[in-house]
Amino acid sequence: MESNSVSSAKISYIPMRVLDKQYYYTDVKVSQPRSEDNEGMNDPSGENAFLMILDRSGSMCGGPWKALTEGAIQVATRIYEQNEFKEFSTMFFNHQVKMMPTTDLTDFSNKINQVKAMSTTNFSSTFKKIQAYCENKNSQDLTVLFLTDGNDTCNSPENVETELQNLKTYLTTKEITSRFFTIGLSSDHDSVLLSKIAQTGSDLGNFFYVDYSENNTYNYKDYIKECLIKTFEMGNPSKSLSANLNLGDSIKKISLLPASEEEETSEILQYSVQVILEGLPEGEVELEILGSGESLIVRPEEEQTPDTENLLKTEIGITNQVFFDFIQKVVNNKNLDAEEAKEVYDKISVINDRVSEMITEGFKIKNKVMRKNVIQSCQTFKDKCHTVIETLRDVVVNNKTLDLSNIAKLNDLAYKAIRSKGLKRKLDERAIKNKEHYKELDDQIKKKVESFDISKITEENQEIIDFVGDCPLTCLNASEALEEGDCLGICLDISRSTATIADPNQLIVNDVIPTFMCCSAYLDSAAYNLERSSTAAGTFNIKSQGNLATGIGREKVNGILPLYLFNDHWEISKRTIPSVFGFMCTLDIMGYADDQFYTIPYTVLYKCYEKCFENNNDINQKMLKVVLDTCVQIQKRHKIHTERILTALKEFEKDPINRGKDCIPNFRVFLAQILTAKEAGIISDINEYDWSKIIRFLIEEECRRNVPKDTEPLTMRQQNNFLNNSKTKEIVAKAMEIKNLSEDAKLSQEEIMKIISKDPEEEKKGSKDEEIKELIDSEVGLKPWNSQLESPEHTNTKMVSKFNKCINKKLSWMKPFIHFLGHSELPVPESLDQYPMFKEPVVVLAMVFQNHMHPSNKARREAIDNKTYKEILTKEDAESYFTELYKKNLELEISGEETRILMILNNQFSSNVGEMSLIVQNMKSFAGLIENLKVGDGGVKNLLSAMTKNTSLSIYEKLKIITTRNYEGKTMFADKYKVDPGYYKMRSPIMYRLYIIYVHKTKQMTPEQFQDIFPMVSTERHQKWINNYEKHPDTVSI
Repeated sequence: MESNSVSSAKISYIPMRVLDKQYYYTDVKVSQPRSEDNEGMNDPSGENAFLMILDRSGSMCGGPWKALTEGAIQVATRIYEQNEFKEFSTMFFNHQVKMMPTTDLTDFSNKINQVKAMSTTNFSSTFKKIQAYCENKNSQDLTVLFLTDGNDTCNSPENVETELQNLKTYLTTKEITSRFFTIGLSSDHDSVLLSKIAQTGSDLGNFFYVDYSENNTYNYKDYIKECLIKTFEMGNPSKSLSANLNLGDSIKKISLLPASEEEETSEILQYSVQVILEGLPEGEVELEILGSGESLIVRPEEEQTPDTENLLKTEIGITNQVFFDFIQKVVNNKNLDAEEAKEVYDKISVINDRVSEMITEGFKIKNKVMRKNVIQSCQTFKDKCHTVIETLRDVVVNNKTLDLSNIAKLNDLAYKAIRSKGLKRKLDERAIKNKEHYKELDDQIKKKVESFDISKITEENQEIIDFVGDCPLTCLNASEALEEGDCLGICLDISRSTATIADPNQLIVNDVIPTFMCCSAYLDSAAYNLERSSTAAGTFNIKSQGNLATGIGREKVNGILPLYLFNDHWEISKRTIPSVFGFMCTLDIMGYADDQFYTIPYTVLYKCYEKCFENNNDINQKMLKVVLDTCVQIQKRHKIHTERILTALKEFEKDPINRGKDCIPNFRVFLAQILTAKEAGIISDINEYDWSKIIRFLIEEECRRNVPKDTEPLTMRQQNNFLNNSKTKEIVAKAMEIKNLSEDAKLSQEEIMKIISKDPEEEKKGSKDEEIKELIDSEVGLKPWNSQLESPEHTNTKMVSKFNKCINKKLSWMKPFIHFLGHSELPVPESLDQYPMFKEPVVVLAMVFQNHMHPSNKARREAIDNKTYKEILTKEDAESYFTELYKKNLELEISGEETRILMILNNQFSSNVGEMSLIVQNMKSFAGLIENLKVGDGGVKNLLSAMTKNTSLSIYEKLKIITTRNYEGKTMFADKYKVDPGYYKMRSPIMYRLYIIYVHKTKQMTPEQFQDIFPMVSTERHQKWINNYEKHPDTVSI
């Protein structure tokens, strides 16, 4: 370095040939002592200006103009809030050009909303106006945003070119630092001209293309606004340093950016920039610092033995520039022929192949941040290559010409190669929540890495390090990965549905693969493959197998479990888990939730148990060990989690209410948690639990969960026909003969009402009712379900056989648990139906029957609350369950038929139901009375209205039957219109009258009973009702 100035500079370069042409990737660095002279010179808020130029011609009318207006207001908001431009002006053009001066954001918003789109387009006048603007404002730093959707309709192409060149000459002569950002709307705009405008300034600008066509995959209105905001961000000023690099035969103007955020008190200001040169003279070059009068003489130095990271970074930078130049050649030649297109096509293909090689090399970069950046850059570049190749193929193969739309797309791609990085998408709610947490984890990892003694770690853990080996992507072993702040995980083949986003229990582990990979490399590979194909991760289809990486045995890998290999390794693994699990469940690394941490490792563990049970080879044993060690660490280090597992196990055995999906979402996870607790010594004595019962309940509940979701609970008639070979109708007919009831009987209305209103206790004393009881007892005593099971061809016998085959096939995954539990009195059977509790067909039949009675979790929970669910472990339990159920059902069937006949005789089936329901005391009769009402035609509403006009007996029991739509297992009402307490929310006048009559006045119900029936009504509302009634007692009358 040779200079007598106060500033100093260094120029280093890496030479590289791309497509047989020599390039120099050059790094220019300048150091300046802070002084009063350069404070103002480097301040971006000095003489800088932002000029927004917007097309308001007639073609912009409608949606485009509205989007443009909204986007422009967003840009103005940022400019006025950040106050980093000394001048901000807006220029509109159609056949003429007009400035829109504004003083603040309110002024801007008011004025732009008054502008209308109309008339033709005049580019030439616009370029002249830009020059006049610069002369008037005397700005030395200019950022221009130029948006249009068409061509100049007022001037010849030659005139437009001339005026643009005049503007460029003026800016160069006046040494104005400038940059132009262009946005082309629709395929009708002149993309070639916009590309030239983008290259008019001293700094290379940019070009965005917004497609209006129906084939675009985005909302163009949103994209217009997005492009405006991006343009502002890219043109936002920084404390740059302008300089001229004299290369002998040419001068290149460069803008050096601050190398880092300098402290206010720093004595030295550092600036740097990377430029790509096609030639670099031997010896010294001159670097002129503009604005200071300094001229530095510097000897460029070749960088010696650059590492892989720098070489790839260099090649990516140079290749991007080459790509840009090729596309500009295509874009600027509207009459591109097949031969010229083939030349570009072939060269882009060569570049594309080289980028694939660069990706492979990039995975071997040790530094995970650099590796991620390199792979992402390569993938973005490769996608652009594919697009260009596809676009040019028609020209090369079919000898077609490029249309305006394709030219615009190619131009957009070219400028993407040099766009500013770091423009991020908005994060969703979970991402926002995790953002600070992830930053905290990254900081913790950095501190941990600084504290590691890698040599000592390697020496103490050599055996496990040798076992897991090297990551196939980065070639790092476990200790080397730690040095880079990374960890190793075991590879997985997984599937997921959309339900996995909310519930990690839904994640399916298809296989655990004996390949150990760096977790950050897995995420990098995932990002790379997802860029290539949106379905690479398997999407949210459980049948779709993704491929995000490749195992050592060429297996498809789309998941990974960070492992506990040793203590120091776990310090990094547990902090890496959130991003990995978040991605596996939601395809977004920011999608982490705490329950993933306590679920996914166990899902993987159980798959390892299954693999060892099937083939207990050395590899499977070692995979099981490292995954089990990881789960053990989770339980030992998280006591609350462990306590919940033990509590769940005890409650599962004790109470059926704790066996549903709301308590234990996934049995594989649950069993893996139990085996982990046993291995960790947390369950010290396995004899403390009745494992035979636990497995019996597990099988029952898992079978119930596998009942198709759309299965309706069995109706009472279906239950009876299932149990007695469809003899229900015959039995009910016998009962009606005993009661002397038939549809043609001659009974007065008074006799009918007397029968219906009979007290239940009096009813039991009648001789006919004794005969009915004997009939029911006789039929139940036959136990017809047993004779069914004696016939090999009977449906129920086949059902039992099918169940046994089903559990042996679909529930065979329970065998590994039994095996690894190692209980002496619980041997592993060849088939699950060999267990004693399944040897009796009637036990199996009762279990299947009860599962179909309560197919949903809600139905099972209600059955448990109502005490209609029975734990069936023995033949005696099954016989007792069927006997009680069958007897109750026959009683209800007979009572319902009796009520039906009485109503037919009364010939008042609909109109008098309300009146009859008030005096009925027997709930069986009441259920029979209302079972055929229809909710949809207002029958239930009329029933409730009747109860508010006259007091009813047993009101609580009746309202309970109505609102639950169920009486002792029998479904009420003839239509399937759902009735629940929420149904009555819109009928609060009815609820008001019910409360005043039966709670406040007659006290036939307590407030607690009313709350039980109508839980949506708060106690505060109850008090308001009382207050209202006391003020207006005439609102309720009986």
